[in-house]
Amino acid sequence: MFGCNWKAFIAQKLGLWTPRQIEEAETALAELESDLGARYLARKEYIEVQLNNKSLPVLRTARRKSVFEVVRHHHVLEEWARAKLQVGSPLHLITLDRHADTMPAFGDAWGKATQGNGPPLNEWSAPWIKKLSTCTNVQDIIQQLDHDEHIDAARKANIIEDEVFLLQSATEDRRPQWVTAVCFNVSTYDDALTTLGDARIQEFINIIQDKTRNNIEDMKYILDIDHDFFWSTASLFPGSKSVFNRLINGAHCITIAHECATGYYRRMNYVISQKEIADGLTNLLNG
Repeated sequence: MFGCNWKAFIAQKLGLWTPRQIEEAETALAELESDLGARYLARKEYIEVQLNNKSLPVLRTARRKSVFEVVRHHHVLEEWARAKLQVGSPLHLITLDRHADTMPAFGDAWGKATQGNGPPLNEWSAPWIKKLSTCTNVQDIIQQLDHDEHIDAARKANIIEDEVFLLQSATEDRRPQWVTAVCFNVSTYDDALTTLGDARIQEFINIIQDKTRNNIEDMKYILDIDHDFFWSTASLFPGSKSVFNRLINGAHCITIAHECATGYYRRMNYVISQKEIADGLTNLLNG
């Protein structure tokens, strides 16, 4: 049972341990090794994440378009505002995410400032929305936002169109009416294999085209991607990338959020690490 574990072998022969005690010890040892392995992976991923985050935000180019990568998702507003100034009108938003990210704009800052004893949120946040609509000094305005508030803020500031298109790798019932979503519940590794499959992306594109009455290539849109959209390395390396490439090639710009907690993927039984997602996305965008 123990192979070359001679101490346990001798203990058994001498009758110091019963077979049941040896079996229990063997199980405990396996659990310890598993726990140490999990702790090693979590620590390794923590270091990788910290090294990665030190390099962000970063603005680079892929396929002759801007790619803006940030740690916290609401910081993508800097690039969205830049895109609005370049285009001169609100852009469509196409976002790939595990969550809808539709919290009310400036809601967290409003709660802290008023403690429930001030003007309503819409009234309190109006000056911030007005400042954001100018698409200048955006970094200062971002400091007043919390995670998941960026989409609502961009809509209210006319940086993006009112209707948002979401490809969501989870089922979530709480979505505003202004979100048009294609959702799928990735609960197994096999499901994850098809995350970026041609059929799923094509279904999403068809809905966008029906809603806007435009071909995807004729639209001005931002392609926004959150790391937590991906559940496995297979989802980053689909058998065919032709349809997903349509989304990349048609985008005016691309924003990517590296926002996820350390060890999150391992705890949730993901078959991927954050570094693998970052590297895989870079490969996908580079074609």
